[in-house]
Amino acid sequence: MATVKTNACIILLTFLCPYVVRSFPGSQPQPPRSTTSIPTSPFAPTKPTCAPLPPHESIFKSDLSLTSKLPGNFDLDTWASLFASLDEDEAVDYWIEDWEGVIPEDLHGTFLTVGPSKYERGGVPIKCWLEGDGAMTAISFDKGRVHVKARFIETKAYLEEKVEDRFLYRGQFGTMKTGRHGWSAFKDSFFKIRLPPLNAFDMKFKNPSNTKPLYWGGRLLSTFETALPHELDTQTLETKGEFDFGGLMRPGEAITSADPVLDAILQKKSGHAFTAHPRIDKATKRLLGWSWKTLLPKHFGVPDPRLWRSAKGKKNRTESRGAGLEVTFYEWDEAFDLPFPPVTIRVSDCPSPPHDWVVTPNYYVWMQSAFRLNLLPCVLGLKGPGECMVPVKEEEARAVVHLVPRPGGRHAGKPPVAIEMEPYFMTHWSHAFDVEGDGEEGNKLVGFAAGWDKSLFSPANDDGHMFGHTYRGAPDFSRLPIIRYYRLDVDLEQKRASFVAVPPLAKTFLDFPKVHPRFEAEGAPRHVWAMACNDRGVSSPPQGYVHLDLGTGLVESWHAPSSAAALAAARQASSSSLPSMFVSPPLSLSAVDMKWDDTRGELSVEDRTKHIVVGEGVLAPRASCEPGKGGEQEELDSYWMGVEFNALTGRRSLCIFNAADIAAGPLCKLHLQHSLPWGIHSEWAPGLLVAVPAEREQTGNVIRNKDGQ
Repeated sequence: MATVKTNACIILLTFLCPYVVRSFPGSQPQPPRSTTSIPTSPFAPTKPTCAPLPPHESIFKSDLSLTSKLPGNFDLDTWASLFASLDEDEAVDYWIEDWEGVIPEDLHGTFLTVGPSKYERGGVPIKCWLEGDGAMTAISFDKGRVHVKARFIETKAYLEEKVEDRFLYRGQFGTMKTGRHGWSAFKDSFFKIRLPPLNAFDMKFKNPSNTKPLYWGGRLLSTFETALPHELDTQTLETKGEFDFGGLMRPGEAITSADPVLDAILQKKSGHAFTAHPRIDKATKRLLGWSWKTLLPKHFGVPDPRLWRSAKGKKNRTESRGAGLEVTFYEWDEAFDLPFPPVTIRVSDCPSPPHDWVVTPNYYVWMQSAFRLNLLPCVLGLKGPGECMVPVKEEEARAVVHLVPRPGGRHAGKPPVAIEMEPYFMTHWSHAFDVEGDGEEGNKLVGFAAGWDKSLFSPANDDGHMFGHTYRGAPDFSRLPIIRYYRLDVDLEQKRASFVAVPPLAKTFLDFPKVHPRFEAEGAPRHVWAMACNDRGVSSPPQGYVHLDLGTGLVESWHAPSSAAALAAARQASSSSLPSMFVSPPLSLSAVDMKWDDTRGELSVEDRTKHIVVGEGVLAPRASCEPGKGGEQEELDSYWMGVEFNALTGRRSLCIFNAADIAAGPLCKLHLQHSLPWGIHSEWAPGLLVAVPAEREQTGNVIRNKDGQ
């Protein structure tokens, strides 16, 4: 029985991602644009450190005639069509030969994107898109030439399941191991428990390695939140295997008792999980990350789960209240050596690791949200861990912001600070900075992140569990609370913390906020870019990008339009030539859906934007820009890029913007030849060139008009 209880604790290894959640009340009217200055600490203006961007006039200026700049009009069926499996036998390795606009020649590096790319085995679909096997796409830029390579991340589970053509591992969100005849324990029918012995008491979950790319110290990694990352070859994208950071970590079930005797018993099974969101501190030239383990409750051998341990071995103990989390923070230089000893903290009543975190020169910062777990269905093999996550009741919900002193910082060696605050679920941080003063604790800290407020914990959203709502395998936006951009203020002297929606974006549904990578862990940058869904306060797929100036409160946005020529071609196409739905028949478009305007020879503006979405954007500093000068100009001397997905034509296009003026539209669009699924995270890897041949005939950039002529 003790073994069963020990194994049951593994279900705490949950994978938190914002796009599969619950319902949200109806829409609200669009707010007026605000130009109110947001209190922050922007850099003082400096002289430009780089030559101005070339005067490329965008050939993709939006022709939207709608009241809202980000209207949020979308078609749920075409959104779901983007979640179709990549062909496992297709060799994705080609030069970009079809583009519009001018490819910037001062881009030198690789746009990396990772996401779920295999959604079924043996005709049986996964239960949630987040469980799909990961694939890496690398789009490399070198002197105006662009090369594309993509490949599945061949984890141990992926290779085994490919041979058997069935699920051999359980997923975090409810996908179960299947029998040899394709039977499934999660069938949405009365007979969903017909194979409980196949999954019951099996707490070994799959690592699809599908979350975020990372390039550091000459190594290319792909991460997943409840396991170790995988290392890929930087030229071929072949999978080398799980990456253990030079023996610091080991694969296995991420559990610990904090008791030497019991841990010795667990040694053969216990391992580490590594964050899916490592950070890079450009100022110190270090990779920052953390591993975690589920901390077994007191009756399993933990005397005091809420304790912390620094490099000096100091301890601070309080009353134990239940199972928790052990988190160890690391900093690596470019040789993957540790300049400082790791810092470990232990926190009770924390059923899952933080999804994201942020770093300042003095602190590691992460948020603990209010959830409880209904463990029995997972132990019995009826649900995945993610399906067992239940928010605490609104009146009982509290969040905790944790600030762990960083080695080498002003407060190194001091105890961590934990401050309770109103319920808040953070999805992704953009940045944070210290506001130093004469106080012993450093006075204040300010952070910015996308997330949900206490409405997430409202009874109106209580439908039984936290994750799992999908529509034909895609995130169901009819049941998704909107994500806003918030400012977090922490007063370390008064031990108080609060958050407020950033006023100009109070009604904008957005996520994946980004600042210039130079200022991600240092300073107080003025400019923030993000993937945006709409500015009407409702739920919809991502269909554009926003750029916020924190110094003035001014916001500019771009909504993904489509050219009339592309839509005319889509109208002529038969339904069989259009992308397939997620485990569904091919998408068909009726005359009503198309809303063809014969007088203009094209779709109506409102309708043709319903079928286009975008992926996470990244900021790519110009290769010709002198780094390290600081100031607003360095932030703006960059390109913003992200993938546009057109569900009507099946075309995927990488769009490149002048980061200082995204409202003008892309400088160019690079049309991809392979069917890239909508992914999770993307990154810019400066200097990395994946599989780019040394010699190639230079054909020159081609300037085309909107119709591709």
